Amino acid sequence: LDDDGDYFTWTRPEAAEVLSPDELEVAGTYYDIGDLGDMHHNPAKNVLHVKRSLETLAKDLNREPAEATGLLASARAKLSKVRAARPTPYVDRTIYTGWNAMAITAYLQASSVLQAAGTRDFATKTLDRILTEAWSEQAGLAHVVAYAEGERGTRIPGVLDDYALLVHACLDAWERTLELRYYDAARMLAARMQRDFYDATGGGFFDTAADPDAIGALTARRKPLQDTPTPARSEERRVGKECRSR
Repeated sequence: LDDDGDYFTWTRPEAAEVLSPDELEVAGTYYDIGDLGDMHHNPAKNVLHVKRSLETLAKDLNREPAEATGLLASARAKLSKVRAARPTPYVDRTIYTGWNAMAITAYLQASSVLQAAGTRDFATKTLDRILTEAWSEQAGLAHVVAYAEGERGTRIPGVLDDYALLVHACLDAWERTLELRYYDAARMLAARMQRDFYDATGGGFFDTAADPDAIGALTARRKPLQDTPTPARSEERRVGKECRSR
């Protein structure tokens, strides 16, 4: 396979090779498996997604709902069996501070909307682990909370994302639980973030702290502002500013 996405995607000929004509008609329409797909490296590959209900599809194909349901079920079983034989993508089981902080914020927001105590408790339990295992008064915040089971690795210093996102998670936990320890943790982290990452000369925050032992390209400290899959740096600066002003 050329790409991790190949494990999940299907071309029209790949699906036709696995399914009967009737199954392909139903499943191909239901999952939008066409000749033109979605992947930039291979436009023929389709990301399976549902555009309409099975009831609507059955009506459009002039099939009984029960018949369409049965054909879709058999098609899914066949596609799943073939996919299971493909090389599976690598799964990184490392527990990263920043990414888990984003998950904590999402869980806390969900718990507020759904009024789900279990969701809130899961978020605060995760947050407590990060604050216990990733934070050191002497070394600061670590980028990695824990490696995959059985793996060992060196301690990697936290980057700006780790601090800002964890500050955000702590403030969310404080607002959701009213436990002052989360507010205190947010202030502590924001103060350390300002100390280690703020550019007192040019303004703004560097993405890494100064490291006297760094060599070569690792000595470069940047202030990236491009759009990325994670929250923008402007949001991180806002969070830090809010925390320091409270």
